[in-house]
Amino acid sequence: MNDEGRLGEQFDEALATGAAIEHAIREHRGRGAPAWAGLGVPVIDRGTFAIFPLAQAPTRPGDAGEEPLAALAERLYRHWGYRYGGHDFRVGRLDPDGGYGLKLAEAGAVGRGPFWWDVQDIAVILVRTADGRRALETLALHAVPLDWVSSRPVGSTNRAQSRRRRMLRERAAAHVSWTWPD
Repeated sequence: MNDEGRLGEQFDEALATGAAIEHAIREHRGRGAPAWAGLGVPVIDRGTFAIFPLAQAPTRPGDAGEEPLAALAERLYRHWGYRYGGHDFRVGRLDPDGGYGLKLAEAGAVGRGPFWWDVQDIAVILVRTADGRRALETLALHAVPLDWVSSRPVGSTNRAQSRRRRMLRERAAAHVSWTWPD
């Protein structure tokens, strides 16, 4: 199969995974975390959040700087960006210098993103990463609590402040790297 055919196949699979995630979130509204393992797609369930691997590709030896998943990530960005708000209206970009964006940057996030959109109280994030040697790229969707990425105002009550501290601890402890054997 040629590269264009493989890209189209990966794109279709990624769209199906994204639709399954969105459906699971909507079905479990108000009932805690969705049952990620029951979606029928590969998932790394980390309790508070989940990682859905979409693709993995080695860079070709001798092609320094080639980004094999860049075209797929760009197609997904355009599709989901348009579907969930268009022109970056309801699609947010993570700050690579703080919060969950910093965690992803430390894990090797590359490219245009990571960008996210919200489905109820969950943020879905498209993340493309490269390993330290830039020999392998991965593409995944992360489903995390919306508080991990949004900057909604925090109330002044003790309960609100406690919830905020708990969220910061959970986000700081999150292990965002993954490999296929996970």
